Amino acid sequence: MAARLVRVQSPVRLGPHSAPQPDIALLRRSPDYYRTAPATARDVSLVIEVADTAVEYDRAKLPLYAEAGIPEAWIVDLQAERLEIYRQRRGARYERTLVVQHSETVGPEAFRDVALPTADLLG
Repeated sequence: MAARLVRVQSPVRLGPHSAPQPDIALLRRSPDYYRTAPATARDVSLVIEVADTAVEYDRAKLPLYAEAGIPEAWIVDLQAERLEIYRQRRGARYERTLVVQHSETVGPEAFRDVALPTADLLG
């Protein structure tokens, strides 16, 4: 398994005028991973947005992430007590959407050997 770096609430540069701050970004490790500049979409394996009251705002970022080339995005919807997983990007959208409930187990595609109980993510 390749090493990864986790950034919390740090900008991800998607283009010249776009740098959203996902709650969590899982980055590919690179020789300059301690740099202070924002990560770019090319650096990111997974973004996670945690939504308590603004789930529609977080869903509105999905086309930006997909178009920039981020392979996977998750939305932890605390109000609905579910995890939304978006994969297989094509253009400005993700073609595969999984909705995972409280009692299931999931893992990011970047870590096929990792299994996370959704109950731990949803609190």
